[in-house]
Amino acid sequence: MGKTEEQERHQHGGGFSSGLFWGAILGALGMFMFATKKGGRLRTYLQEHGHGVLSELEEIYEELEEKGETNRLIQSPKKDRSERKESTKEKDVSHIESLQAHGRNVVRYFTRSGRPMR
Repeated sequence: MGKTEEQERHQHGGGFSSGLFWGAILGALGMFMFATKKGGRLRTYLQEHGHGVLSELEEIYEELEEKGETNRLIQSPKKDRSERKESTKEKDVSHIESLQAHGRNVVRYFTRSGRPMR
């Protein structure tokens, strides 16, 4: 069952507002981190303690690599991506077909007996 134009527009209409929301959140976070004293202290704390967390993550990764479990972790998202590509292709094809049908209707509207209106 195909979607109507209004459903399509409604489904994709949240992109701008979502981007605006996340841009405002990230901008406020950046302003806090770089413009306030508390943000400066937080940046310093993260710089000092972030290296310890990073080294712990590297150790965990090395342990997983020794066990041979990293391939399983890396390969599973690839399968999901290929499945998403297939579903995206199907959506794209159906969208192109709907655009083509819409174009044929527009041509019929602006022509009379197969000839352009003057």
